[in-house]
Amino acid sequence: MMHEHINKRIIKELIGEIDCLGATELELVGHNVVGIREDQRMVHHGINKDHKPVKSTVDTFSEDSMVVTEYSTDSKYFDGKEDPDGCKPLLFEKIENDIQHALGHRQPHGPDKIYLITNQEEPPSFRAKFNATPIGQSHGSKVIFLDARELAREIYQQSISNPEHAAFYRQFFPGFSQNLDNYAYYGKLPAPCDGHIHDQGVGDALARHFEADSVCVLYGVSGSGKTQAAIGFVRHQDKGFENYIWITGEDWPEGTSLSAVQRSRGGAPINIIGLFNASKTILVIDGLERPVNRSDFDELQDGFRKGGVVLVTSQTEILAGEGCLPIPEISIETASKILGSDSDNASSEEKQFIQSCKFSPLILSTARTIIRQEDVPSVNLYQEILASPNDISDRDGKSIMGKILKRLETVKWP
Repeated sequence: MMHEHINKRIIKELIGEIDCLGATELELVGHNVVGIREDQRMVHHGINKDHKPVKSTVDTFSEDSMVVTEYSTDSKYFDGKEDPDGCKPLLFEKIENDIQHALGHRQPHGPDKIYLITNQEEPPSFRAKFNATPIGQSHGSKVIFLDARELAREIYQQSISNPEHAAFYRQFFPGFSQNLDNYAYYGKLPAPCDGHIHDQGVGDALARHFEADSVCVLYGVSGSGKTQAAIGFVRHQDKGFENYIWITGEDWPEGTSLSAVQRSRGGAPINIIGLFNASKTILVIDGLERPVNRSDFDELQDGFRKGGVVLVTSQTEILAGEGCLPIPEISIETASKILGSDSDNASSEEKQFIQSCKFSPLILSTARTIIRQEDVPSVNLYQEILASPNDISDRDGKSIMGKILKRLETVKWP
């Protein structure tokens, strides 16, 4: 399948980037890999606060010292020394030293797991030779080798399972970062619109709703800021959740279950239900314009029990019951910032325009663009809009937008 070829390409190129890591960068990356893989906080003492190597301790270990990790960028890491007489197995000096170091960290029996991480690639013949050594026979069951190839696979899988994991690895691997973007890095949070200002009141309203209900349909007319509110909620809640998934209403056709939604991250297919149920996740379904029922979210119960939530944006109340939340109007302060208004020196027309149109951030931002980029007199525009109170009171926004955009007819395009 196509995604398998993409996977191989991304991992192959990532192996090359891992090979270029220095000792400090390998420790930072490897420490993160093991922490995620073991699902626990790891202590990192291999480098000090100045990012210099520390020789008197093992590099990474768990709080109970049952998991220990050692790192190496030694180009001869997998090279063994031959016995001159040919009577003894090969001696893998660096590897044996790392294992003995790890065993000594937790006396008398040593840790349960010893990760040995290197930016070198393991030769095909290595494992059989290592297993024949005395230390391989005594402690091989505890040892987990993550060479450049296995490390690349682990980084890739962690990245496609969680955008926050991917964000960490992006800073070390620019080529890998570009590949994630090039091959449908699905779930990536959309960028806020130019000039968007986060309104805390809207975020607070969503947080209160989710205290009582795991599903929220945030509804309001086009241009009322639903999508931007969803982006802002995810961004400002990232410390309280472990993952997020972003899809559009078009991704979820009527008559199908969420499990049927097929998308990918980094070229790898993902299962939305599985991702949501695996950790405390925010699932955003942006722009769903058809009715839904509570039963449509039955497959997400495991995720709901972990604290996960579903945020749907729509123009209407598409969910029966109390699962719908009308998008709150933004504050005067936020509206002024979107318009680019100086509240201390604003004219009466400007203040009235803000008060009347704060129900639609789109109107405010469009007005700002027309005024600044097309040199339209602001007072004239405000007066024209305020002269039609019916257009304002219907809260539809279309008539007001039409009048604002009509100003573009006078612009002479090159």
